[in-house]
Amino acid sequence: MAISTNTEALIDLYEKKVEDDQKQLIQINQVIAGFEVDTGTEIVKINGVTETLTNFNVPISGLDNEIVGINSSIYVLYQDIVGIGTQANFDGCPAVVDINTGITTVYADIVSYRTYNFTFPNVFGTSTGTITTANSGIGTETFISQVAIGTYFEFDSGIGICGIASAAINTKLSQINTLASQRNSYVTNVNSLKSARVKYQLEQLGYNQSLVQINAQIANSNAVLNILKDSSLQQFF
Repeated sequence: MAISTNTEALIDLYEKKVEDDQKQLIQINQVIAGFEVDTGTEIVKINGVTETLTNFNVPISGLDNEIVGINSSIYVLYQDIVGIGTQANFDGCPAVVDINTGITTVYADIVSYRTYNFTFPNVFGTSTGTITTANSGIGTETFISQVAIGTYFEFDSGIGICGIASAAINTKLSQINTLASQRNSYVTNVNSLKSARVKYQLEQLGYNQSLVQINAQIANSNAVLNILKDSSLQQFF
C-alpha cells in the first residue's frame, strides 16, 4: 500500500535531519581533534581543543612539580622548627611551665588545588585537594594552604640554650621566607596558565555535550523513521 504525501514529507524531513546532524558530528569531531587546511600553497594545521589542552599540560605540570619540590624543602624546615622548639622545652626553656605559658603552634605549607567540576549541571562548582608529583597539573588554580604539624611551649629568646634555640628558629624562618618567595613566583605563573587553559576546558565540555545531544537527536529521528517506514503500519499512513 502506498503511503500518503504527508508521510512521505515526514520521511524526507527526518532523513534530512539525520543527514544534517551527522554532518554536525563530523564538524565537531574535527574541531575537537584538529584538522589541516590546504591553501594551495601550504598545508595549515589547525590544532584541536584536545591537542591544545595536551600542550598546556606540559608547562603547567612542570611548574606544579617545581612548586611541590620547593614546598617539600619548606615543609622540612617547619619540621625542624618543631624539633628545635620541643628540644628547647626539654632543655628547660622556659624554666617554668604553668597555665600562663604560651604555646606556639607550627603550621606547615601544603600545595593545594582548586578546580571546577566541569560537569553538568553544576559546571562551576568547585572542589579542592592536595597537589603531589603524581597529579601535578590538576585544577584551575594552585594555592598554598596550611596544616598544623606540632607545638611547643613559648620561651624567651635570652642567652644560653634558649637564645641558641631562638636564633636557630629565626634562621629556619628566614630560609622559609626565601624559598616561599621563589615558590610563590611559580604559583603566580602557573595560575596564569591554568586560567588560560580553562577556556579550552570549557570548550571541550561544550563540544562533548553537543555530541551527546546530537547523537540523541539522531537516535530519536531514526526511531521516527523506523515507524514511518514500517510496512506493517503503512495502512495507517
